[in-house]
Amino acid sequence: MSLPEPEEIERLAIGDLRSLVTSWLAEVLRRAPQPCVVAAWHHPLFSSGPHGRDVEQLGWARALWRLADEGGVDIVLNGHEHLYERFARRDGMQELIVGTGGRSHYY
Repeated sequence: MSLPEPEEIERLAIGDLRSLVTSWLAEVLRRAPQPCVVAAWHHPLFSSGPHGRDVEQLGWARALWRLADEGGVDIVLNGHEHLYERFARRDGMQELIVGTGGRSHYY
């Protein structure tokens, strides 16, 4: 399974896009035989930064987290927050927020 071209993605409704991405991710993880699997997406599920309780993004991040857990992911890399955080393992995965680039830092 492959993702559509960028111009096709732009025409999709957000619900259709999320469904497409979750199906694609589930398939990629199913085929991942590596001993250490890393997944990356923009919005973190857990964060102590100012966007840590962004309710609009938490449902999406939670859905991706569930897929990652079911797919045997070991490390989750996120951005969005302009800081660095490393969390203890949850559900067998370790989340790292590496938002140290971008326009400004929080601390």
